[in-house]
Amino acid sequence: MYHSNYVSVVNPSGRKCQSTMKKSGFTLIEVLIVIVVTAILAVIVIPQLLAAGREAGESALKDRLQEMRNAIRLFHAECGDFPAKLEDLVATTAPAKGGNGKAISVNDFREPYLPNANGELPMNPFSGGGNMVGTDREWIYTPTNGNVRAKSGIAQNGTDYS
Repeated sequence: MYHSNYVSVVNPSGRKCQSTMKKSGFTLIEVLIVIVVTAILAVIVIPQLLAAGREAGESALKDRLQEMRNAIRLFHAECGDFPAKLEDLVATTAPAKGGNGKAISVNDFREPYLPNANGELPMNPFSGGGNMVGTDREWIYTPTNGNVRAKSGIAQNGTDYS
């Protein structure tokens, strides 16, 4: 059976006549409008989502730095010297010497100062982890004064991660 693309319309006089074609699907203009609106929304939303992820990473980094600084202060208070390296904070045995060369007494050392389930230093959220986890390559540490900061570059506000 043959189907026409035209619709039969009955006019007021009672006669049938062929009218316009049936509309099926969307016009090109409608599709383009949807694409443009979607692109505009993506341009607005995606940068905000990326910024939120970066802010969360910065917050986690600040927390981890504070945790390590507290552990360094506790090590210094109990042992009389700063750790010679950051790994001394997660060690289960006393290191021979501190960051300024002072001998660390086994009796003063209360291991570990930075308890961690895997016995490693906290991961820097901006280093990418991987083979960097558990090493001081993620952090810049000065053993003579106990200063620690991140090796990660610049925060969103333009300051160094520290």
